[in-house]
Amino acid sequence: MKKKVALISITVVLILVCGFTVWQWANMRSVITAIKYSEEELSGKIDAAKTETKQQVDEYTNGYIRDFTLEEEELIRQGKITPEQAIELVNEKRTEQQIDIPIVDEKEIIKQSVEKMYALKATYMGKLGAIERQAKADYARNKAEKKGAAELKRLITLYLGKVTALESECDAAVSEVIQALEAKLREIGADTKIISVMKNAYEEEKVLKKSYFISKYK
Repeated sequence: MKKKVALISITVVLILVCGFTVWQWANMRSVITAIKYSEEELSGKIDAAKTETKQQVDEYTNGYIRDFTLEEEELIRQGKITPEQAIELVNEKRTEQQIDIPIVDEKEIIKQSVEKMYALKATYMGKLGAIERQAKADYARNKAEKKGAAELKRLITLYLGKVTALESECDAAVSEVIQALEAKLREIGADTKIISVMKNAYEEEKVLKKSYFISKYK
């Protein structure tokens, strides 16, 4: 019974580390999806969503952008590679000719904005992983020192605050990139349909990644 209670406690902490607050619909969706599907099934859904997003983005770009794989994202989250190393990994196949394309073409403008989105993902995935590791360490210390429920509650509140702030910071950074892109496209009279594609892809991936994380602790 004690082991079960401990498992529930750490699961609660880790779920909160993902920024879960039950009054947010997106997070409710994540919880429901995590309960409904296995980790393997969610991994497949994330891969499928990435493929769909790439197909949509390729319609608006020169087609040589790639997102991180789920495996690469896990390496970032686990601290096994840095965000900078991950970004180098996805950009390593770009040629000098591709890098030197003037930023006046509609497709190149969109491509650079999408790359900024992926760079933000790597950065915040790394920050989230650091918070997760610290939360686990603090939980283990709390358990070893037998500090009890009051300290556990303090830790939950502490890390919920950290992750909520991190998610808000990430949302703001993403919004800034998207708004800047929309302004540039309107300035040159270009189609702005890519804006809704990027917004929807970002929100859907957040739901799936939270579900995937929860599934690891079911």
